[in-house]
Order: sequence, then structure tokens, then C-alpha cells
Amino acid sequence: MQDAALYIVMNLALTPVTRLYLRNEHVARKLSVIARYSSSPNSIPAPSQSTNINEHKTKQEKQKDLQCLKARMTLAYLFGSEHNFGQARSSTPSYHDAFGLETKQELLLIKGSEAPLLVELLANTLHSRGKVGPGGYNGSTFNAKKALYAIRCLLTNSLNVKTFFVTCGVKLNVLLLKALALHSIQEVPNVDLEAAEDACFSIYLLYNHGFMGAFLSSEEEGYPFKNIIHCYAQKKTCTAAGKHAAMQLLLRHAYLQFDGNLDDDEPKNIVKSDLELGDALCSAALEMEVFGNTVGAEPMDDIFGRPLTRRRLAPIGGKMPTPWDSNVSVASFNSALDSVQELSFGSGLHEKSGGFIDDIEIANNIAKTANGKNDDGEAYGFEWSWQDGNGAINEKDVRKKLNDFRSGKMDAFKGLLRNVSTRERPTEPITIFGINCGCNSVVVE
Repeated sequence: MQDAALYIVMNLALTPVTRLYLRNEHVARKLSVIARYSSSPNSIPAPSQSTNINEHKTKQEKQKDLQCLKARMTLAYLFGSEHNFGQARSSTPSYHDAFGLETKQELLLIKGSEAPLLVELLANTLHSRGKVGPGGYNGSTFNAKKALYAIRCLLTNSLNVKTFFVTCGVKLNVLLLKALALHSIQEVPNVDLEAAEDACFSIYLLYNHGFMGAFLSSEEEGYPFKNIIHCYAQKKTCTAAGKHAAMQLLLRHAYLQFDGNLDDDEPKNIVKSDLELGDALCSAALEMEVFGNTVGAEPMDDIFGRPLTRRRLAPIGGKMPTPWDSNVSVASFNSALDSVQELSFGSGLHEKSGGFIDDIEIANNIAKTANGKNDDGEAYGFEWSWQDGNGAINEKDVRKKLNDFRSGKMDAFKGLLRNVSTRERPTEPITIFGINCGCNSVVVE
């Protein structure tokens, strides 16, 4: 009975007309109670063992995992589908009016055990099939469009970006790239222009971590990333948000790490053929000529992992603030790269430049300003300062963290997912330096 009810609510949440009526405290509370549950086996096998961890779960646990997934996807549609970066500005009241930003982020926060379930769902729906056995579903329950939309909505939470990247980033990017190829080259009906935009923008939201960790497998292994992204960007069906995401990915191509090993990622039960483009699709992609592609700005180390504060400059001579200015005079960000979202697609800066901007160049300029290397002392109408200061010791610590991350610490983070106790795994979200970030999923009171 609960499965059927969740299915109905999930589909209602997909519809903009009914979504407004579901976005209330009562629905949020009920869904968050269900979404908080996530089963975990008594013992998690080591990576060297071939046993699938899902085999340790009971029939009831697998069924509850499916209910948890439906509830989380519904919350994603309700609270991650509007007024976020790259999404259309709806005329309906935003989630801020009813809940506030922090509560909305908590409702969207997924756990390490949930991300692989959603990636497995994407693999199944891209190939138009269901899942057999306990916790399974038929091919009509979900489709690729629902899965891609849920992923994009969940990626509006920065902690979720890290969770997906650490647990199943390479496999997720492969499936997202395959979705783009199916739309752009084969024009399959189950990946329409909206689903393709969701796929491309999801890759774009995930690429921040691709500078320092494995982003995707290489072209030699059958993944012509640049060709597929370029092909999508040239399609008449490519939306404005999709075009922006595609262009930023092409600018970043030279700096992303294409050395991902699919065997390292969860979920382990995705069949190999699902992660392959196939000879026909790969050959067609390689025949697509990539032209007019320039290399973007090389990212500075400072734009990653250093929190900073932005202060709005007071208007000079009675002039109005710059068109890309925020209504908030002081704001904090986890990194310079995170702060670019408000100056990127859909901003006044984006419109002023005719639609062509380089996100990394903007982030670099912000970092230079925070380092005191900008003569004007400001960038894009704001003052910027590091929250950890500008001393040599602090900068050295930042460099060490970045170098450790680049030298393979990601493998250690993934090991935490396999070795953490059964009590921690279902309740703790993942930070980029481990699992316990001290914030559990919270029920709206």
C-alpha cells in the first residue's frame, strides 16, 4: 500500500501544477520519515570479494530501500526543481518562503547507501527495463527522464555532489554521457531534450571534483567525451542551460582526469554492457568533428576547498548595484568555484557577456582578489576574503590537502564506505574528507 501511495505522490511531484500544493510541511515531514530509513547489511564485504553487498539484505530491507528511494526522489522533485542554479525561475513561491534554505538542503541530503541505488536505477531505465526480485520494479514504474531529473535536483545540494562523486562518480558520469549520446546521436525517445539537459547539467555540476579525482574513463576505452558533448551542443534541441553546461565542459576538457576505473565504483551489480556505449554509438561519436573548441583557463589551486566570504560593495555616487549583484550583503561559500554559480548561467554577468563566460576564469579572478593580487581590491562588484586568512602556514595547509587529494586519497575515502559500522553508514552523509560531517538527515518539525 505504501509503495502505491509513494508512486502516486512521486508522479504528482513531477507535475509543476500539483507540485506547488505538495510543497508543504505535512508532506515534507511524511516523506522525510520514509527517506531517513536505509538498510545496511550486518557485515560489508571487502572490495576484493565478489559477493554483492545487496545479497546480505533481507527481502523486507530491499523493499524498504525502494520506498526510501521513491521518497527521496519525490523530495528532490519538490525542493530541488525550482529556483536553483541552471533552472528556470518559476513564478510560484520558492521553497524559501515556506521552509528556508537550510531545511530544504536537509530534505535533499542523501546518504552514501542511497546514491548507488539511484545510479542503478538510471542504468536500468536507460535500457528500458525494470529490476527483478525483492525491492524491484517493473519497467513502467520509472523511466530515464524521472531518474535524470531526480539526479539533477539532488545535485543542487553540494554535499550530494561529493557523495555521488565519492561513491559512484565514474559510473554515474558514464551513464550520463551515454544518455547524451543516445539523445544526440541515436535520438532515442526515452531521452528527450529535457532529459538530455538534465544529463548534461548533472555532468557539469559533478565536474568540479574531476580536476583532482577520476572523472571519467578515457576515449581509448570507448568514451569519446569531447565528441559527444560537442555533438549535443550543436543540436537544435540543445537548451540554453544545456548549451552553457556543454561549453563549460568543453573548456575544461584539457584539465579533467580521464583515468577512471569502473571497477572501483559502486554499484557493483550494474552489468558491463550498460556502461558501454557500443561500437556503433562510439564510432558515430568519433565521426563527429569537433571544431571551434578552445581551451579554457587553467584552474588555480586556491579555487578548490578554501572557504571565502563575499561582501557587497556599497554603491558609488548613488548608482544602482551591478546587475549581477545579490540581495545579500554578506555571503559565505565553500570555495571560489562554488561562488561562481551566482555569477554564471542566468546572471547579469552572463547576459552582459553575450552568453559566453568561463566559470574557471571567474573563479580564478575571485581567488586573485582574495589573495590581494587585484589592484581594485574587488571582483564583479564584490569584495572577497579567505575565511582561513592569507598567512603562509594556512596556504601551505591548503596545498597539502589538495596534493593529498590528488595523490590518491580518494581511494581511502571509498574504503570508508566499505568499512564504516552499520550504525554510521545509513545515517551519516559523506563529506569530501570522510563520512561523518556531524549532520544527519533532519525531519521538518
